[in-house]
Amino acid sequence: CSLHGVNGCSASCAFANRAPVPRGYRLAGVWRNQNPALWARYSLMRATVLHECSRRGCVPCPVESCMPAFDGLDSSSLLAGANEWRLFHGSSEAACRQICARNFSLGLAGS
Repeated sequence: CSLHGVNGCSASCAFANRAPVPRGYRLAGVWRNQNPALWARYSLMRATVLHECSRRGCVPCPVESCMPAFDGLDSSSLLAGANEWRLFHGSSEAACRQICARNFSLGLAGS
């Protein structure tokens, strides 16, 4: 909200008083934290989505994070047939170190 800041008011106030979206981000660094058990579950779901899209046909929803150079950031390339794209979020270095050391806690989301 442009009047009350992040999480400082109700959703209706934030919607009515939208703050402008910043432009011109500069990437300072990237860390990867992967939970093997959750990745295994995601991989199974991704295979299911790929199968369904190949069977029924999916309308691609291209977004910037599924285009070069984001599509091949690591050893796990995106599956265009599953309409897959990357999701990025920003956080402080201290928060990232805590997530890597102790895993992600939904109770701390937004803090």
